[in-house]
Order: sequence, then C-alpha cells, then structure tokens
Amino acid sequence: MKNIPTLLPCPFCGGHEVEIRERNSTSGVFSVSVMHWCNEGGKPALKPIERMGRTREEAVRLWNKRA
Repeated sequence: MKNIPTLLPCPFCGGHEVEIRERNSTSGVFSVSVMHWCNEGGKPALKPIERMGRTREEAVRLWNKRA
C-alpha cells in the first residue's frame, strides 16, 4: 500500500472538510478528485475548490500544492 500524504486545510478559509471522489469505469478508476466547499468570508461557496488526479496520491499532492 502506498503512503498517501495528509491533506492540508484550505488556504483560504482554513477548513478541513474535504470530499474525495473516485470516478470509476468498467476498466477501473480513471480519476480521483479532492473537493472542498470554501466558506471564505462567511459567504456560501457557489462551486467547490477541486483538484483532480489519476490516482488518490496524485489528487492529494495537487490539493496540497494549491493556493
């Protein structure tokens, strides 16, 4: 089993609530996304902040690099 990095909080609101979604096909997983509905400034988000990768490890790594 690979060592998956820890998700960092949202750089805008500091939130830790994230959703990890795997999109599957009959041949297996074809993408993984990390999503967070940012509540920056107390305003409800219209769409999530999302980073996608081909694997869970890649999606988490991309999430941790955003700013």
